[in-house]
Amino acid sequence: MEYTQAVTVRPPKESGCIMGDVIGISDAVGVPNEPKRTRPGYIYVLRFSEGVVKIGMTINDPTGRAKQWRLRLLAYVKCKDARCAERKVHKFLAKDRQGRYELFRVSLADALQALDRLVGQPIIVQEA
Repeated sequence: MEYTQAVTVRPPKESGCIMGDVIGISDAVGVPNEPKRTRPGYIYVLRFSEGVVKIGMTINDPTGRAKQWRLRLLAYVKCKDARCAERKVHKFLAKDRQGRYELFRVSLADALQALDRLVGQPIIVQEA
């Protein structure tokens, strides 16, 4: 789907990460046989400044995260494994990352295309 302007909002579809519902935590921290459950939540896009967006995850309502950061919520997508989905989006947009934080110098259209491609169709709240 091409994102050049705000698009008609359709009902959200839940999307998960390619990883299974339960993964072994031993790969991450070296502790065998301790499962790590997926964390359902949201991937959100906030307007940080002109041409820069913050793309992050929350297990709570994304409007609350926007208020917490005092930034404008542009879009979000609900997903089954928010941590994994966030990593995938950050890796995909790595060349546009600003520093080591969740800030990316990309257009809203590019951010929406990344979410749509990797996580699921985003709900657009506002245009940038």
